[in-house]
Amino acid sequence: MNITKWLISAVVCILAYSWAIRLHDYFYGLVTADRISLISSMIASFFLLKRVANKIEKRNEIVFVILMLLPFAIYPIIDRLVLFTQHSWLIIHLFVVLTVLGVRSLSSSRLLFFSPILYLAVFFYPFNFQKAQLRFYDRLESSIETRHGEAQIVQWKKDYWMYYNGQLQFSTIDGHMLREAYVQPIMQLAREESEVLLIGGDNGLVESELSKFSINLTVVPLDFEFHRFARESQNIPFQAVTNREVKIGQNAFEFLAINLNIYDIIIIDMPDPINLDYSQYYTHEFYSLIRASLKEEGVMITQSGDLYKSGDLVQRVWNSVSEAGLNTVPFQCQIPTIGHWTWVIGSKGRSSGEVKEVMSDVSVGETVWWSQEAADMIFASGKSYFTSKTSSINTLNQASK
Repeated sequence: MNITKWLISAVVCILAYSWAIRLHDYFYGLVTADRISLISSMIASFFLLKRVANKIEKRNEIVFVILMLLPFAIYPIIDRLVLFTQHSWLIIHLFVVLTVLGVRSLSSSRLLFFSPILYLAVFFYPFNFQKAQLRFYDRLESSIETRHGEAQIVQWKKDYWMYYNGQLQFSTIDGHMLREAYVQPIMQLAREESEVLLIGGDNGLVESELSKFSINLTVVPLDFEFHRFARESQNIPFQAVTNREVKIGQNAFEFLAINLNIYDIIIIDMPDPINLDYSQYYTHEFYSLIRASLKEEGVMITQSGDLYKSGDLVQRVWNSVSEAGLNTVPFQCQIPTIGHWTWVIGSKGRSSGEVKEVMSDVSVGETVWWSQEAADMIFASGKSYFTSKTSSINTLNQASK
């Protein structure tokens, strides 16, 4: 091989290595060992495949076609394989090995000359690279940036996970448990054509479960762009409530402060209180506004966090609902992908005992998990080992600190 062919081959190998590095970094996240491993694959293949290259060098056209397609094919191949195996990175090593084999096998100067152009062109091809992929080991199916944050849907095999601002919202593996635990207990207290207010619920899970009931629904989204993104996903089924009204452009505090309607049921489905914006929806002041928007026999529900990981927060949310003048009924459920999750129901007119009695007498409709056994289980958590003994409440003054 003359000096020109040596230089062209080196350029092709460098471009192939750069493309392999980009793919590896995008799908798996690179460390120094990965870079060294890829270089080792290229060097080893250069010397070990010498005999193979000599045998196929006369098939220039076939080799050139393979070289032409290889850099463009490697992305979609990995994009599919990453759904099914954690070892799909081996395809990247195969890519660099085949590239070395290909350029060593080309004996035609005319074809060899076009190889760098093809390998350079792949960098400008509009593949669907998404910067959020670096946060996940599994395939990023879709993502969106909103004025309030960002949301992603991640895929592994046939299941999906939805994230919002770094918090896992749910997984299709056990999403039916989460949505039924959130909605079915409180809807035991509903009547036909109940007036229901949903605050938040942007991920669509609660509303999909509410679609099983004959209600009039008002929705106040936290992040309308995320609200729309979740409902337009092609891979996560969403069922809208027929009679619903979505309030856009108001946060929940503003809506409740000027709202003149009162509701049979209010469901609060907000992200965990990890910052000031979210924490305000777990305060005594907010629950007081909720109470004022309930009918005399009305009830509300809010999630209160993971019992194992944040027992103190759980207790403070329960205390805050009680301090707002609502009779509380806390309950819990172990959701495998989420954790040991808790909720609290607040009743305006009925006592905690009355509410619990109605909730315990299950009327099972179209459900996957919810049953009489599930209803008995959510109130049975053993001794209060994980909950805090604190009597403090959440206030807006604390949330702002």
